[in-house]
Amino acid sequence: MENNNVSNNNTQNFNTFVGTIQSGIFFDNDAHKVEQVTSACGNIIEGVNIPETSGEFYEKYEEKFMKQLRERFEDTTFFDYMASKYDGDYIDKLSGIRKTHIDTLLDWMERTKELTRRAAIFDWDRTLTVFEGFPIVQYEGLTYNHILTYLFGGDKRLAAVRRVFQLLNENNIQIIILTNNGACGNPEDEYIRIYFQGMVNKLLNGIPYTLICSRLPPFNGHKGEAIKADSRFTKCATRGGRRKKQRKTKKRRLHK
Repeated sequence: MENNNVSNNNTQNFNTFVGTIQSGIFFDNDAHKVEQVTSACGNIIEGVNIPETSGEFYEKYEEKFMKQLRERFEDTTFFDYMASKYDGDYIDKLSGIRKTHIDTLLDWMERTKELTRRAAIFDWDRTLTVFEGFPIVQYEGLTYNHILTYLFGGDKRLAAVRRVFQLLNENNIQIIILTNNGACGNPEDEYIRIYFQGMVNKLLNGIPYTLICSRLPPFNGHKGEAIKADSRFTKCATRGGRRKKQRKTKKRRLHK
């Protein structure tokens, strides 16, 4: 597995952007988190709620679905290994950014094209991925691309998400990943922290981005507070007023 040197900070910057964001768009499968961000910064950030399976979805998916999912992988060796270990657990077949959400992003880009300081903000679990958390597995020759292809639901979808990031970068739009995944910035488990950071680095493939770990104190899972604490969002204002001062059940060893 590739190695990465990362910090313990809530926010890790891998870009050289300076200035105040004029417009942003935020994607998350949790409607409550979308509300947190748009309530804290509704004058600047638009929210997009990604569909998800309601309630518990940690059950073995039917054989038909797993067969269809398998067809999305060019190399099925790792998929077959994971399916034998997890039976499709933790995969949410309704979640993840899809074409309709990319169209929404493109529309926002067109509407804000006269602005020079923009940001696209993405949740990780079940928004960028179609998975809740991620597995820690022992697999000979394991790479981050193995894990990413599985978490993103196949080669084509992973490539599509990477094309979105490339398009954002070409248009000088800041990329921010805002996540409550417990591995992000984990101060107690260096291996898990580096493992997660390595996946994100590999996904972006050298494209500048910022990773905000909102699960950690002082945010404690409040994504709106995490955004307001970022110096690029000093113009944030709550809805209808001026800016204020400053569940899930584990079945196996997955980190979220």
